[in-house]
Amino acid sequence: AAAPPQVEDVMELLVPGNGCDLEEGTPVTAEVVYVGQSVAFLWDQANPAPGFTDAEYAAFDDFLTGTTLAVLTDHFGDFSDVDDNDRVLVLLTQEVNKRENLAGFVFSGDLAPLVGATCPGANDAEIFYGLAPDPDGVANPERQITKAALQLLYPPLIAHELTHVLQFVSAFSEGGIFREKGVFKSSWELEGGATLAEQLVGYEVFGEGPRLDLGYTSWRQGANDDEVPNWYVDWVVDMAVYFGFNGEDPPLDAAPEECSWVGRESEGNEGPCETGRAVYGVPSTLIRWIMDRYGDDAADDRALVRRITSSPFRGFATLEDVTGEEILDLLVPFAVTLWADGNPALPESERDWLSSWNVYDVFSSINPDARLRPYVRDGVSEPQLDVNVRAASSAYLEWTPPMDHDPTSLRIRAPTDGGPLPGHMVLWVLRVR
Repeated sequence: AAAPPQVEDVMELLVPGNGCDLEEGTPVTAEVVYVGQSVAFLWDQANPAPGFTDAEYAAFDDFLTGTTLAVLTDHFGDFSDVDDNDRVLVLLTQEVNKRENLAGFVFSGDLAPLVGATCPGANDAEIFYGLAPDPDGVANPERQITKAALQLLYPPLIAHELTHVLQFVSAFSEGGIFREKGVFKSSWELEGGATLAEQLVGYEVFGEGPRLDLGYTSWRQGANDDEVPNWYVDWVVDMAVYFGFNGEDPPLDAAPEECSWVGRESEGNEGPCETGRAVYGVPSTLIRWIMDRYGDDAADDRALVRRITSSPFRGFATLEDVTGEEILDLLVPFAVTLWADGNPALPESERDWLSSWNVYDVFSSINPDARLRPYVRDGVSEPQLDVNVRAASSAYLEWTPPMDHDPTSLRIRAPTDGGPLPGHMVLWVLRVR
């Protein structure tokens, strides 16, 4: 067989800033310190502390090659290899350490050649930019980062970010949404898919899989900061925040109804739950729910995620394209799922709304305040609830009428003039008893 393409020993690279502009990035001289089966590790020569050993790099490469990349390509498509070296590049650089609240990232401009374009200063490669070990905080006194911490952080983080590379490749391919329409998928599609990827790799790590109704015990093994990489933690923490959990008593008000997940804060999402992660965990759970609802096994899951990734549509239109359903016919039962799945308030035969996870068990076991908590009106004949509901979210009312209560009509009205709500608003009722 022909020898694989070689990776240069030293590269002059640009750590991207904002957009396709050389002036917004930072040039670095990177030494190729380890060339593995699927990954080449690069070391910024200006990094202040020693890097990993060859054995440690080999362990990263073995896991990426044997587990992560196989899961990602099965679900999200194939890499493009724009630099013709058969490998993904991982650049460990202090320039990431210097940036606030950033552990690593990828840059779509590095794949610009796929659409016959150039991005001035881009590196034209499948490349991940990540934190460098810096236990003394030389590069950034606010960030003291050990090798041990990165060995736990990097496996799910790299899985997440390389999913974005595959999403960009799909967008730039023939028929892809960027090539056809000049736009990317919405932020919640991109981040929801990448957060789901962490969970999918976790299945392989722990010998689990879809539709096993996994509960808190399974979730906890993939959410242990001190012992194993956090394969399962992100989707649950993000969901708990969406439900109003903030680690304090009382939990946040107006959650989840004012906590939209269809955009970032920079896109106008200013709800009370916004932490910068609105577009991550909830959309990943929605995609997982669609996989459970419209597929029967892991092979169906792989096909569905590939269809979501490669669909020429954006946002809700993607889900309509993949499922053949109107978006309200998806969002309403998904909203029910967040309260009903595994909930003992329902008969046992009616609790399985999300086949892969037991939502009630996971969130109740973390903290009762971490699960979705409806407004409660108990024993009143005419419940009243005044709420504001933001995009794609729901307000929940749990009403227990008096025993002798007559048949009742429920009415939902606009707060300003008492008239009907717009057509995109829905009142849904789940009768428990």
